[in-house]
Amino acid sequence: MILLRGLAELRGWDLTRIEEAVERTGGLTFAAEAEHCPQCGAATTVYKTTRRQLVTLAHGAVEVREIQRVCRAPVHAAPIVLRSQRLREIVAPGHRYGYDLIAWVGRLRNVERHQRVEIRRRVESQLGVRLCDGAISALCDRFLSSLGALHRAAIPALRREIAESGGYPFHVDATQHQGRGGLAVSLGGWRNWVLHARRIAGERTEELVPLVETTIAWFGDPIAIVRDQSKAVGAAVEPLRKRGVPDLLCHFHVLDNAGKRLLGSRHRRVKWRLRALKGLESLKDLLRQLERRATTCAVELATAVYWVLHDTGKKPPRFPFALEACDRIERLLALPTHLQCFLGLEARLALTREIDGLLELRRAVADDELITRLVPELRERQRLFDELRAVFRLADPARPPDPLLPQIARDEQIAVQQRFERYHAELRTRLPETQGHHHEALQTLLDQLDRIAAKLFGHPTHEDPDGRILRVVQRTNNATEQFLSRNAHTLRRRTGHRHLGRDLENLPAEALLVHNLQDPLYLQLVAGSLQQLPKAFAALPHHPPQTSTTSTTPRRPTTTPKSRNPTTRQPLRHTGPNTLRNRILTYKHPAYRSARHSQMPANS
Repeated sequence: MILLRGLAELRGWDLTRIEEAVERTGGLTFAAEAEHCPQCGAATTVYKTTRRQLVTLAHGAVEVREIQRVCRAPVHAAPIVLRSQRLREIVAPGHRYGYDLIAWVGRLRNVERHQRVEIRRRVESQLGVRLCDGAISALCDRFLSSLGALHRAAIPALRREIAESGGYPFHVDATQHQGRGGLAVSLGGWRNWVLHARRIAGERTEELVPLVETTIAWFGDPIAIVRDQSKAVGAAVEPLRKRGVPDLLCHFHVLDNAGKRLLGSRHRRVKWRLRALKGLESLKDLLRQLERRATTCAVELATAVYWVLHDTGKKPPRFPFALEACDRIERLLALPTHLQCFLGLEARLALTREIDGLLELRRAVADDELITRLVPELRERQRLFDELRAVFRLADPARPPDPLLPQIARDEQIAVQQRFERYHAELRTRLPETQGHHHEALQTLLDQLDRIAAKLFGHPTHEDPDGRILRVVQRTNNATEQFLSRNAHTLRRRTGHRHLGRDLENLPAEALLVHNLQDPLYLQLVAGSLQQLPKAFAALPHHPPQTSTTSTTPRRPTTTPKSRNPTTRQPLRHTGPNTLRNRILTYKHPAYRSARHSQMPANS
């Protein structure tokens, strides 16, 4: 005890914390509560006492003694061992970490988005226990697997709540990062709950069908489907469409795809041509040179170059809602008339060579035949695209729309439908009067609208007995898109990685259910409250093993052992320093020698 007190004082602990630690060193004792066998009613006797090292949020690191009892009645084929139920409510059998620690670390990691080093410091400062990164990852994995089990156990209660609120719109979408880490999610639109999530290898029909079927089996048929224009998603929800469920396309995705069809090929050609002229490369090099000089004249010209590259500095909307390449070209062409706004007389005299180079680039872009022809065509097509944007009333689709009252949202849908029908008919009358690329653009837009017009409107509503509208199905799939975007942002905050392909591959699908913990109603139906999560975890009938196979910690891919056959084995790869021994081993390898001799001249 004296040694413990001395070490604690050296660590700077206060007196209260030292006394609590000394008290914990005495350990905790849990005895089996059943003095009679629950099967035969015979009296039980003490069997043995076991000791375990546990770490809990309430007790810290403590040694626990468990007194087990046994029933040896002849009616049993084998003795029945009875254990402490109180200890079972604190920690799972065979586990070291308590439920309260699992819930706390899981919330820090998944809800509050802390990194492992931050969690390690908080655990050490609060409990005096140092957890390694592997232990923190294992605790987070157990939190997610237990949350998934709670969600599945609460499906009857969730289904009743959804049915009482008028059903659910079925929002379905999938996400990947650079072709890796596929996740598919189904969202209940009115409650904004994640109903089901699933790992997928790719956005294919056979991967999405199990997600749709499981969601329908758990929560019943939805009142409507809201999705993007993916063929795989359309094929996966085909059985629902045949049963009469409205299949609605997201207006934002319709607008986005129309813009890409109208502007995509020409905009790519303009970007490629600007790259061939080294326009952006020259401007960025000039900007770096001017920034290094840090003189007043250099700053003035750097401001002009920055204006050409980035305008006011605000991030523009993504393509096709903004044509960044055309905007830069037009600012470059207008630069001579604006130079006097940026440069004083002293700067124009001191930076003659840089200004001449800038104007030479401007002349090269202005004299380019392809750019001169395509930029006006893109602007004409952009005006056609803006007409469609005005019809759908999606002024800024990149931002979430303001929530509207149900009746106002319903009136807006009716107004959008009427404007769309008028605009669709107007396109047919305008088509014979046009020619050239404008005729082609009108025909492309008209073909797409003809193909999807039947899936744009008909959104169901939920009304009370008096006929008052309570809820309206959304026109867009923005709820799912924004949810997946927030999930990626959360993952970047937790891992510190920019590219999320590997992190998404190691992310369990249950991680998407963490979003539901923000809703008090969902928490009440599943666990009661956040504080009651440990008790809910303890009540689960099955607990995952100590080592989880779905860790959120990135793992190295396993490699197959190399063959001992010299003719089939791969060349040696040495990751150490370029020592003489490594060079000799590489030279002696048969594959290296054969490749080296095949490249030697015949007379060598």
